[in-house]
Amino acid sequence: MKPLIGAGPSAFAALICALVASFFVVVPAADSPAQAAPGDNLIINPSLEQGTDNPSCFSRSGWGTEAAWTFQPGRVGGRSVSLTIQGYQSGDRKLLQSENAQCAPKVTAGSTYDMQVWYKSSAPVSLTMFRHTAQGWSYWGNVKQFPAANGWTLAQAPTPVIPEGTDQVIFGLSLNANGSLTTDDYSLRQVAAPQPVSDQLIVNGNLAQGATIPACYQVAGWGQRQATTLMSADVPANSPAGTRSFQFTVSGHVSGDAKLLQSEAAGCAPAVTAGQQYDLSADYKTTATGLTGFSVFTHTAAGWQYWTDLKALPAVANWTTATARTPPIPAGVDRISFGLSIGGNGTLNTTNYSMKKLQAEVIPPAGGPELEGSWDVLTTQLPIRAIHSTLLTDGRLLLIAGSGNDGAKFAAGQFRAVVWTPDTNVFKEIPVPYDMFCAGHATLPDGKVLLAGGTEAFPTDNQGPNTFKGSDRSYYFDPADDTFHQLADMAGAHWYPSLTKIGNGDIWSAGGINEKAEGTVLTEMFSSRTMSWLPQNQVPQTWSFWGTYPHMFLLDDGKMFYTGGHTFGNGLPGTGASLYDWATAKIWDVPGLRQKDMRDQASSVFVGPAQDQKLMIVGGGSGVPHSGVARLPGSSY
Repeated sequence: MKPLIGAGPSAFAALICALVASFFVVVPAADSPAQAAPGDNLIINPSLEQGTDNPSCFSRSGWGTEAAWTFQPGRVGGRSVSLTIQGYQSGDRKLLQSENAQCAPKVTAGSTYDMQVWYKSSAPVSLTMFRHTAQGWSYWGNVKQFPAANGWTLAQAPTPVIPEGTDQVIFGLSLNANGSLTTDDYSLRQVAAPQPVSDQLIVNGNLAQGATIPACYQVAGWGQRQATTLMSADVPANSPAGTRSFQFTVSGHVSGDAKLLQSEAAGCAPAVTAGQQYDLSADYKTTATGLTGFSVFTHTAAGWQYWTDLKALPAVANWTTATARTPPIPAGVDRISFGLSIGGNGTLNTTNYSMKKLQAEVIPPAGGPELEGSWDVLTTQLPIRAIHSTLLTDGRLLLIAGSGNDGAKFAAGQFRAVVWTPDTNVFKEIPVPYDMFCAGHATLPDGKVLLAGGTEAFPTDNQGPNTFKGSDRSYYFDPADDTFHQLADMAGAHWYPSLTKIGNGDIWSAGGINEKAEGTVLTEMFSSRTMSWLPQNQVPQTWSFWGTYPHMFLLDDGKMFYTGGHTFGNGLPGTGASLYDWATAKIWDVPGLRQKDMRDQASSVFVGPAQDQKLMIVGGGSGVPHSGVARLPGSSY
């Protein structure tokens, strides 16, 4: 099967389902077993002894060139499973746990797991992972490579930290060359969960711990009324695994209220700083006929006392997030506690309590335009439709139009670019060798500008508006001679690709439309040392469609972050934003992006200083002005 997405980006979701389905033999689902304790082997039938034609709870998996499968003697008795590939052309073959609730190991978000499998192989192999979310099964990446081994050898590696939304994983060793691979004795064991770095001050905010009363909380209230309580499984959609809500039911109300507060126990009610403000929130829904308030209590050397009600909340039938900001904390207050109060007959459910310190706004210094900046409207008229612009090292700007989205100019071979010198307002015409309209571009370490992809063909009269075809051509522009110089072609064609410089100066590229007017899942890498594109087999592949012009940013740990911004790319699976390790082809969903399918033609940018590793995405989609800020690992935001 070719690693391509047919019929453009809109077909991605349907085709990736078909792709995954073609890779795996699916065992019928069964009732889910109880969650294993930490340290237990989560693999069912780990030594492959059960099953006749195929080991129970395992599937012969892979794509491309077929393999012959046999049973062989086991590592310490019993049996193992061997596969042999001859006449290799593409793909891989591997033995994986079966993709169903009974067989695929269950995992917990935030934890890591130790993977082990014993093997013998006549060629190098890769430890490959897949994961399951609400959207189904998807490839997670090749975690580690292992050399050929004549005798039984242990392949061992930790999983990445399990991201939110992932509930099961499977793994195995994959062979993608002529030769044989024998495996036995699989193991997956949970190791200690990492301590998350968080600015969250509330303990047990989703009420997951505790019996009849959540851990670190207490029931409070006053007045003449009857109130009963209940821990409930009714929670907002997309809440973390294990979330519960706490329900009050009030009847016979004459006066007073009932509420759930952080308790006075050590380590429960959050510590605060005098003069600082805090942002509070909680999810709630209520049928109460009286007022629902946002109540806050303070602790001083004299003890606990009521402080204020920050706001009154309306009755809402569906889950809603209530937010409020405290006044500056008074002198002498060292802790606070808050909750939503029900002040009438009816029910109130609450969960997902949150409290974070208000970050001080950075005010730029006052001064003239040289400090604050200013805009001027120039009388200069650009001589071309500047689709692409790059600031050169000498202060000039390279402006590229190519055909300028003009089909007639494309047919006539009229492609244009200019170099603009702003100081003298001079435009220098630059010969353009092909249609660089909708190419990708990046500045190389020596100041040259790399151009990749572009337009190979415009739509014909009987085709729709999205049937442009991509080009595989590549050139570099040298400011020293103001000339485009030809390079070897890319491994595949790309129309609307993104180019991102990595730490060593090489250029990563992916996304766009190929020569068949189909979304391409091909990842490419340009070596700035050799001034050439690497062969496909030397570039880690995710086989994921990133969309067209995906907004990809290099982080300080060498990974990349996809903000969710793109062009013509709505409807992609997952949360809409991703962390991506290009070196291992592993991808992790990043939750929290609102309305991910309204990010068409959005804007994305680092929020300074860059050392804080915060990225912002604004706008996009149908024009509704949404925005969000991604909190990256190590961020202080």
